[in-house]
Amino acid sequence: MSKKIIVVGAGFSGLAAAHALLEMGCEPIVLEADSRIGGKVKSEVSDDGERFVERGAQIINPDMTDIVQLAVKAGFSLIRTGVSDDGLLIQASEPKVIEEQVEDHEEQLEYMQIETERDDIPLTDLYKRLDIKEKEKRVISSMYGEELNVEPHLVSAAGFLSMNDRYPSEKEDTTHQVNGPLTKLAEHLAAPLKDALHMEQAVTEINTSVGGVSVSTESNTWDADGVIIAVPPTVAARIKLSELAAKQYEEALHSYVNGSIIKITWEYNEAFWTQMEVEGEETSVAEVIYTNPDGVNVIDSSMRGKNARLTMFIGAATAESMATEEEDRMLEEAESWLTEAFGEAAASYTSRTAESWVHHPFCGGGYGDSIRYGHMIKPYMILREPHEGMVFASSELAETYPHFMEGALRAGRAAAGRLIVHLQERTT
Repeated sequence: MSKKIIVVGAGFSGLAAAHALLEMGCEPIVLEADSRIGGKVKSEVSDDGERFVERGAQIINPDMTDIVQLAVKAGFSLIRTGVSDDGLLIQASEPKVIEEQVEDHEEQLEYMQIETERDDIPLTDLYKRLDIKEKEKRVISSMYGEELNVEPHLVSAAGFLSMNDRYPSEKEDTTHQVNGPLTKLAEHLAAPLKDALHMEQAVTEINTSVGGVSVSTESNTWDADGVIIAVPPTVAARIKLSELAAKQYEEALHSYVNGSIIKITWEYNEAFWTQMEVEGEETSVAEVIYTNPDGVNVIDSSMRGKNARLTMFIGAATAESMATEEEDRMLEEAESWLTEAFGEAAASYTSRTAESWVHHPFCGGGYGDSIRYGHMIKPYMILREPHEGMVFASSELAETYPHFMEGALRAGRAAAGRLIVHLQERTT
């Protein structure tokens, strides 16, 4: 029996959910608060279509099969990230190679487990259990400030370890990119929706009953059999839920803390960082981690054989502070950090793009929300399960690849399947 299902949000999770609903013979209605689709996927494309830059999500690896398949269906393929295979990870302030220290702490984390809320600790306390030097702990703390986009003392160590466990690939997460604008992938998912996609419809309230759900924006109300809320938990927490739904979900929604990231990409005529002197030897640099300021790193984000680019990610408190500055001042400061690590050659760029993902009203911030210390340690388990015709879907809730586009796609499809089974059980 066909079901009418409202999907809140037209990011990758929402579009994947809607696409799955269509395949199951259902009638999706997608409500997007913004004037564009894609959520944290945002491509800037030149007028002639020859050049594009990703202002949001960008990097994947070949094990992320859902997005690889989506890229192929949209007419694209994968391309290697970076201009060399032998690039090293260095610390900005020295500079010195720190690859071995980072790998060592990752191996130690693999054996750590926290199973109960009573045993949970802030992520900063987890570092104290690592057998590494104090200087190395500063590097690790800064690295996770960028990766999680949240100050580590706010993050649940149990939630962090769970997120690591849900990354099933043995490959690094930065090895590849899609060779076309990622917004084209969103458009491919959205194409079959036609008139079922409604833009600039920010959902304010959801009411559930035995007969179905009612979803309201400032200008409209839609009735349906069920609803998939496909936005980050911190964004979903701002939607007013009916009493039974709030009782089921509110504690889990408030167990997340919003991330913050600023992404800046510089393009160059040549990749000068493949011939840099580090510790007295000429080497290729793939990534730089800063400890002053914390939460900042730079990667070689080039598409191999196509361009030469460096991308800086500014996370957590540093991002929140810089987001309050005038853009010119913010970019000037960021470029001073870039030249500190890469020398004056870094100032000779041909183009630059910047995007702030700090307290975005519809997408949240950063790569995704993190589980907050002092709250539930597995809130995703509750939000994944349908109740009263409602279920949640976002990359944070994914069974695999949370905080990645792959996780968003998988979470959306899984939520659609679970909700339809739930609705069928309610009517039998």
